[in-house]
Amino acid sequence: MAYPPGTPPPGVFHSGAPLPPPGPVRPPEPDPASAGPLKILYLVALLGGIGAFYYYFVSKSLSESALVKAAPMCVYPFVFGAYGLLAERGLRRVRRGEASSLGAAFAVMVRVLGALGVLILGILMLPLFLLGAIKNSLIIAIIGAAFWAGLLWFFFTGIFPSL
Repeated sequence: MAYPPGTPPPGVFHSGAPLPPPGPVRPPEPDPASAGPLKILYLVALLGGIGAFYYYFVSKSLSESALVKAAPMCVYPFVFGAYGLLAERGLRRVRRGEASSLGAAFAVMVRVLGALGVLILGILMLPLFLLGAIKNSLIIAIIGAAFWAGLLWFFFTGIFPSL
């Protein structure tokens, strides 16, 4: 088969050297934090908060004061798990070089979700933007849960009684 002048045949570089044989295809290296014990802890806490919410608020008919007392048992595990999982995802993006900092990783998540992301992630996850220097998802989850504990306490002591 004749090839036009100056055009190498398939499988040959322009220099005339043949292509190296294909090597074995290796799967990508798994991320060490993809299924670690912290991620399992965060998932269990998140699902435990959802389960407690269903148990206390949906399946039972409790008085108002009992619901106020039950709210922390739903909110704290849920927030701890959500903050932990989002911190793990953000730190994974930083390790891969997809974001320069944890705050930049969360800013990308907010932009991807659009207006809903600004409303939900931007407001509810505000401490995650402020905790960008911390590189431990467990500490971020604990601080996030403490932040929401303070907000819940403020609501139940300052705002709720006047309603």
